[in-house]
Amino acid sequence: MLIAPFNDAAMAASLISEHRDELAGVIVEPFQRLIPPQPGFLEALREETAKHGIPLIFDEVVTGFRFAYGGAQEYYGVTPDICTLGKIIGGGFPLAAIAGREKYMRHFDRGLVGDDEFLMQIGTLRAIGRRRRRGGDAESAEAAWHV
Repeated sequence: MLIAPFNDAAMAASLISEHRDELAGVIVEPFQRLIPPQPGFLEALREETAKHGIPLIFDEVVTGFRFAYGGAQEYYGVTPDICTLGKIIGGGFPLAAIAGREKYMRHFDRGLVGDDEFLMQIGTLRAIGRRRRRGGDAESAEAAWHV
């Protein structure tokens, strides 16, 4: 695990570039409680991670839906590869969600990636897989996948 100071785009870019072959992803909370991102900081993370093919992950457990319906990513105009959501998404109940680009989310569907690349996730995505196996048509299962 490497930690870079929030809002220090140069340090983050340097660490990402130097350790690009060791990083599975870069995780950032786009708004640090009371500290907003400096202009260009999130964009610099997006650019650097994209350049090296490293997933950018936004922890939007706190920020999701507070700045905009699309969370901090909509508000700041920077789209991560993966986003984690919680708290408000459950309406007061303990609930969490993972959202992301199809390239990553497909690994939660054994039917799309096979046993070798399948990542177990118990919950909604599991229900979609069951519907497909029970004879549900692929089109409706695919539509549910993108909801």
